Amino acid sequence: MTHHSASRELFIFAFILELIFLIVSILKGQPFVIDCIFGLAFIGAFYLIEETYPLPPGVIIVGFIPVFLHTIGVVLGLFSMMFFDIGYDKYTHFINSFAVAFVVFFVLIAHSKRDPIKKGIAALLIALGFGSFNEINEFAGSTYLNVTGPTMFSQGDLENTLMYQEGIRIGKPLMPEGLSKLKQDFQVYDSYWDMIFNLGGSIAALLLISLLWSFQVIPHSKDAEPEVIV
Repeated sequence: MTHHSASRELFIFAFILELIFLIVSILKGQPFVIDCIFGLAFIGAFYLIEETYPLPPGVIIVGFIPVFLHTIGVVLGLFSMMFFDIGYDKYTHFINSFAVAFVVFFVLIAHSKRDPIKKGIAALLIALGFGSFNEINEFAGSTYLNVTGPTMFSQGDLENTLMYQEGIRIGKPLMPEGLSKLKQDFQVYDSYWDMIFNLGGSIAALLLISLLWSFQVIPHSKDAEPEVIV
């Protein structure tokens, strides 16, 4: 099986799976249909990028994580849940930023493995850029468009603590009993902590890339390119 045959099968599977989530959302009249549509658009754009910059199958699978982590979260209502007193939203920010930085690095080295440090830094900055755009999107939707519920246009953890009256946000955040100050801050200062988790995920990706590079899991010429990622 050729590389592109294998990659196309992965993209077809991902597209069909996201399409199923979209159909389920439409049939149930759920408010996050647009999230699934954006997911399909992301898969299509990712496919076009991969056609130009061929990626290993494992990297392609990592690239699907942001789509399905978000889609599963909205469809199954995971964004309203907390694990170890930390909202599901925070985990998605960390993991998604990790995935974006990881995939972007492999895109950047697809045709040349020169200057890996520069490409690693570029991957981190691009991942943080995506995260910042997402925070702007959530802030605008929640604050000025009165979007509620677990969608890409609302602030994840903060939505769980706010009071609403006829669909309009009122009052101050209400904290669940028993949470520590830090874990309360994860919700009150949702956007700020989202960006911190984004940074943590991106750095974790670069650390993993550095190890893969050092142990030649990512093949490269040591003589021509003695640098490591971090």
